[in-house]
Amino acid sequence: MSLHELEADVAYFDARLALLAGRSGSRYQEAQVMVYGELEKVLSGMLNRLRGGVAVEELPPTAASG
Repeated sequence: MSLHELEADVAYFDARLALLAGRSGSRYQEAQVMVYGELEKVLSGMLNRLRGGVAVEELPPTAASG
């Protein structure tokens, strides 16, 4: 996986979590939130390692956007 693919995946899961946030839903939706949250954590960790261990929050805004 490339750096840009990981960034896109993290953005996708972040958007999905944002759409589901605050909604009381079915058990399926609750499971989605749990899975998307875990996937976002794993992919963010991979992205962090690819960037040389610098956390996304520590990057300048232009570097974080790609």
